[in-house]
This record gives sequence, C-alpha cells and structure tokens, in this order.
Amino acid sequence: MRQIVDRYDLKVERGGFISCPFHDERTPSLKIYEQPGKGFCCFGCGAAGSVIDFVMLLFHINFRQAVVRIASDFGIVTTNNRMGLKEKRRWQIEQARKLREERERIKWINDLCALHRTHWLNYKNCEPWSDKWCDALIELPRIDYELEELLCIRKTTT
Repeated sequence: MRQIVDRYDLKVERGGFISCPFHDERTPSLKIYEQPGKGFCCFGCGAAGSVIDFVMLLFHINFRQAVVRIASDFGIVTTNNRMGLKEKRRWQIEQARKLREERERIKWINDLCALHRTHWLNYKNCEPWSDKWCDALIELPRIDYELEELLCIRKTTT
C-alpha cells in the first residue's frame, strides 16, 4: 500500500495518514496500513479496501483496469496482461491528456513566475503610491496564492 501511495505522489504524514483524495478535508484522515493485505481506511468518508480498491477509486476505473494500471506502473509482467485495442487506445489517450495537462500547468507556473518578478520589481523600485507600485501591491498576494495552489497540486489528479 505504501508503494502505491508513494508512486502516485501522495504525501504520507506521521502515523501513516494521508489527505484523502476521495473527499475534501483539512487534516489527513486516510490511514495507510503497512501490513500486507491490510490496505487503507478513511475515517472521514469511509472509503476502505485493498490496493486495487484504492487505485480503482483514485482513477475511477474498474477492477481489471486497476490491475492493468498497477502492473503497468510497477513494471509487473504477467502472462495474461494483454490490453485490447480499445483499452490500449483509451490508456494512450489518458496518458496524452495527463502529459498535456502537466505541460499546461508548467507553462502557467512559468508565466506566473514572470509576472511575479515584474510586480516584485515594481514594488521594490517604483515610488510608493504610484500606479505601478499600487498594482504590484494588489497583484502580488493573488499571484502568490495561485503559485502555491499550482505547486501543491498532485500530479495524479484526474
């Protein structure tokens, strides 16, 4: 279970808890059990189960797709791990979508960083209460917030 959580970039807090990806919460309530076969249990929304159940819920996929996904993500070769053409095409489309979203996210982060630099220089170098200084004073907190949100997004959001 811990390997699955680590693979999908979910941060494990002390005591083996993570923020539940299945509902909104402020404090981590999903317990990851280290013992083989124990799986997980969320004390907030009640989601519980095995590693496969976790992947099914996380990616909104069925049992077979979850098994194939785990096998693919961990490089597990099985004798009966053949994707059908439709499933393979669906998987390829999903991978392309994730790559496109990640590229858009990185571009947005770069654009916000450039905008932050401009406003920061205006704030530091312009005359206080000038138009540029006031714009920077207003925009910097908004840009900081957006950057923090973008940088804290899990890569595996669906």
